[in-house]
Amino acid sequence: MPVWSHSRLQTYEDCPLKYKSQYIDCLKPREENVEAFLGIRVHETLAKLFRDLMMARMPSVDDLLAQFRRSWQENWNDAIRITKAEYDSGDYLRVGERCISNFYRRNHPFDDATTLAIEQRLDFALDDEGRYRVQGYVDRIARRPDGAYEIHDYKTSQHLPSQEEIDSDRQLALYEIGLRQRWRDVNEVRLIWHYVALDETMASQRAPEELDSLQEAVIALIDEIDAALEFPPRESSLCEWCGYQEHCPRRQHLVQIKQLPVDEQNLEDGVRLVDAYAELAGRRDEVKDELESLKQKIIAYAAGRGFDVLFGSAHRLTLTRRSKLTLPGQGEPARDALEHILRERGVWDEVSQLSGSRLLRALESGELDEPLRRAVLERAPTHETVLLRLSRLKEPGN
Repeated sequence: MPVWSHSRLQTYEDCPLKYKSQYIDCLKPREENVEAFLGIRVHETLAKLFRDLMMARMPSVDDLLAQFRRSWQENWNDAIRITKAEYDSGDYLRVGERCISNFYRRNHPFDDATTLAIEQRLDFALDDEGRYRVQGYVDRIARRPDGAYEIHDYKTSQHLPSQEEIDSDRQLALYEIGLRQRWRDVNEVRLIWHYVALDETMASQRAPEELDSLQEAVIALIDEIDAALEFPPRESSLCEWCGYQEHCPRRQHLVQIKQLPVDEQNLEDGVRLVDAYAELAGRRDEVKDELESLKQKIIAYAAGRGFDVLFGSAHRLTLTRRSKLTLPGQGEPARDALEHILRERGVWDEVSQLSGSRLLRALESGELDEPLRRAVLERAPTHETVLLRLSRLKEPGN
């Protein structure tokens, strides 16, 4: 029985295929991205700060910055990927230094609460039977003089969410559920996010009924994931930072292109096909037959390699496969027979307006029983169509 976490649930919501790659197939990400590397280095430095404070030692900000730089240099390697090509590792190092300095200046002398735990693992159940277990690691747990507990989380993101987003955040609210199970004397709990790169702090509190609703929602999501049979890719801006692109049919071609020498990338077969298609699509009416021939070559190329998306030098081509019914024409015996069957079975009142798309939906949804389904398919067989959608690639880092 798996132990769930906010990050595991979030991965499924972001992209089911990434979830499958990471948690079912247990594949290792191809490379670490610099944003994750930066976050790890900042978190470990702030953890060191509070460990020293718990030992009655007050490090200076210079001490912490020296620790941060040392850890950065010891752990940096050339395999760490920088997606935004206009920046280098030095730029991200300076962002990390700013994070440390901002937090230190804003919170010094760090005496507003007593630190109870640092990087605390919480393992708890969402149900009485213990079938839905969740774990998480809390950056810091503290208790205020008034007895209120605080759950602190450090964020190195340079995007500041709205208060509405903070008040609906799942991660720290789950931690509160775990905290209340761990320490039974807990009454008031405050959730606190430190956006250290932006020198901003945000806070939220949850009513008991909100925590109950969260538990129900997470249990429902876990059930959905457990019942999933397919894990399709879900494209978003997050794809640029994904470490599993080589396993994704919507990114594999791009990964393969980038592995080629720069002067050979535009000569790769798929790139040349997309470039040719993009050129011809601009004058579609003039080259309709040539474009259709090229389309069939593209479909064959993509099908032979399992790609859903092909990348050219400046464009991407998305292939979408759909099923369609081949309805017999008006006046044909097969059409008359099909309409007679449907009318006789009372499937639709307006049978004279026979619709291929409507009939296909009925077939796919299971609305028709098996004898009727077979009778329909005998007279209106399905065939697959492939739609091509061309779009221009974004410039790196945009």
